[in-house]
Amino acid sequence: MAASGHPNIRVTHHKTLELTDADSITGRATCVAGVDAHIDRDGLRSLRGVVALELRVGEHRIVGEATVNPHYTGESSLVVRNSGYVDGRTFAVGSSIAATDIPPEMAESLTDPQARVTLTITETEPPAPLVLFGEPAADEGRQRFLWDNADERVDFERAGPRSGPRGVVAVSCPSPAARARALAWVVEAATAGARVATADHGPAEALLAAGFAPDPMLWLGNIRDTGPLRDAVAVTAFPIVVECTDDLGTEILDILDRFDRRPLVSDGFMDIGTRMVAPGLRSSSGTMTIVVPPGTSEVQLGLSSVVKALTEAGVSAKTVSLALTPHGIGKREIYRIVRDLESVRGEN
Repeated sequence: MAASGHPNIRVTHHKTLELTDADSITGRATCVAGVDAHIDRDGLRSLRGVVALELRVGEHRIVGEATVNPHYTGESSLVVRNSGYVDGRTFAVGSSIAATDIPPEMAESLTDPQARVTLTITETEPPAPLVLFGEPAADEGRQRFLWDNADERVDFERAGPRSGPRGVVAVSCPSPAARARALAWVVEAATAGARVATADHGPAEALLAAGFAPDPMLWLGNIRDTGPLRDAVAVTAFPIVVECTDDLGTEILDILDRFDRRPLVSDGFMDIGTRMVAPGLRSSSGTMTIVVPPGTSEVQLGLSSVVKALTEAGVSAKTVSLALTPHGIGKREIYRIVRDLESVRGEN
């Protein structure tokens, strides 16, 4: 990526480094190291994972590393941050360099309007294979871009892939007849280490990434205490999916250990899609997705018991209905059970 120097370049910002396609800046733009940048938006959107950075002007250069922001939209500038803050302009976070790290002699060279500034960005290692299951919406940003530019396209209506996933693989949503084959292949790919991204980003994404078919399952949503999960684990053998904070997740993992249900958690790595790992292999990211594997058949007490347990734990009737109606219990029956419980509470 090429840019030019400018007399107002200061490079004194302690947290960010930026190249902008604007042809002029003021002295307040203390993070800018180059103007009139020719930003290769498509090339940048194809990068994933940890990248090496090399900023060069004349004989001077500075190098560092950062992690690509999967939500980068490629606007009028490229920003690298040493924090974890992300927005559309942020190309990478966790950077080992910021504007203020540029040596004084190099900073002086950047003030020359004739200076040619280059930023070279390369992946430090090949990113994990990425399976895109189902076509994303047109406004899905990076995921849509990767779908349109996938390394391989697989349509299970015709023939499955010849081998495991390499690079980015776009899997078309097949008809019901071929869906089982497609799901089996995605599960196998995830088990081998691929990341999985579904078109709707729902709980099925986490289940597939954990190596389980997405049906049947119990989706509890984003929970704020351990009650709903504790009760659900006690009465259902379905795989369970929850989202929570890292702190609550620690409590949940302790509970699951007592039930001998060995969960998988989202890896916490900043990338497109989901990869599920053992809890000890996770990087902290503030929030996590937890997949509880299926229990033994002896654990399951029936869907009516699940409805009662979740309702008594404070889960709304709407959430219970969304989670359980795919498994054979009707919405009317769910609301009848909820009303009966509310009546008993009212009498007491």
